[in-house]
Amino acid sequence: MSVADDQARRLDNILPWARLAGDLIVSLRPHEHCLHLRASATGIRVVDLSPERPQLDRGKIASVAGAALCLQQIMASSSGASARRSTPEKALQSWLIAQGVSAPPHDDGSV
Repeated sequence: MSVADDQARRLDNILPWARLAGDLIVSLRPHEHCLHLRASATGIRVVDLSPERPQLDRGKIASVAGAALCLQQIMASSSGASARRSTPEKALQSWLIAQGVSAPPHDDGSV
């Protein structure tokens, strides 16, 4: 199997989860300043963007059937946990993602 075949297979596994993350974004709107959805080949991770817990993994959505309920439960849970590695890099990553999510869309077609 070539590298290109392996990459194509991995992308085929990620795309359904990425589409579901796109559908779930509506439910996440009230929390988008502090939570982020990250699709992978096996599910969707809910990641904390808050400065107190940068990049803390809040949970995984691993079932399409129960995805909305799982996201609601994750958002409702109060995570008092702190990030295991609270580093300046993680804080910067969280800030960049939060800024990108909250930025208004470009109407002129630019990126």
